[in-house]
Amino acid sequence: MPVLTPEEKKQLQNIASSWYMPPLLERLRRFLEQKNMTVQESAKIAYNHLHEFITQSKEEVEILLEERLVQGEIDSKEQARKAIVGRMLPYLIECVFLKNKEVGNIDKNFFITSKQEGVRKFYKDLTIQVGDEQQKPDCDLIVYNSKTQKILILSVKTSLRERAGQSYRWKLLLDIANAQNDELRKKYNISYHGSQELYVGFATTNFYNEINLPQQRGMLKFFDASFIAKPDISSGFISSMAQFNDFLQENLS
Repeated sequence: MPVLTPEEKKQLQNIASSWYMPPLLERLRRFLEQKNMTVQESAKIAYNHLHEFITQSKEEVEILLEERLVQGEIDSKEQARKAIVGRMLPYLIECVFLKNKEVGNIDKNFFITSKQEGVRKFYKDLTIQVGDEQQKPDCDLIVYNSKTQKILILSVKTSLRERAGQSYRWKLLLDIANAQNDELRKKYNISYHGSQELYVGFATTNFYNEINLPQQRGMLKFFDASFIAKPDISSGFISSMAQFNDFLQENLS
């Protein structure tokens, strides 16, 4: 069974030290310790319950916000709330990924990162030149296989609205840059010098049930994979988050 590296253990420690994460991580811990399934099964299925871990922790996070306001550590609960909501889901995905790796559901050659220092080594693969301007993806997490050097860029959002549009536009640029027909590349002066095989994905809790709205749902067709972190939500080209490990194995190996 794979053992996490010291860097991966530090990743988990850093996430746990974020003041708003303990309530969410406690729910994840309880889920993983269920008696009616193996730890391998619960680790895989946990991806589908990230929405639940976030929503059920809301009251406890609100108490923590109030404590920080009273102590003068934040000026506004509203501003702090907006800042942390966008980080909860990527952090949970990292934790569940690492748990899956720890129990053998993910190969030891797979790694995940959200830190800028980890992202920088993929700078060339994340940069598309459009004339004199550089276009980079909206990138919350990168998963890569150190053996094959294949990469998944994952945009992680609680909503499908504007941010999904920003993400799929970069994917369109990438497809144009890699297309056999260079007519559009010449028209817009697009060039790309990435050297690794790269996939672009989108993951969301779908808090606002937007995937059934045609315009929002249509955006997800542009990604190599789209994941919803809720149970029993798989629908055509949209996958449940529990299929995340399978996608990595099939495409990054």
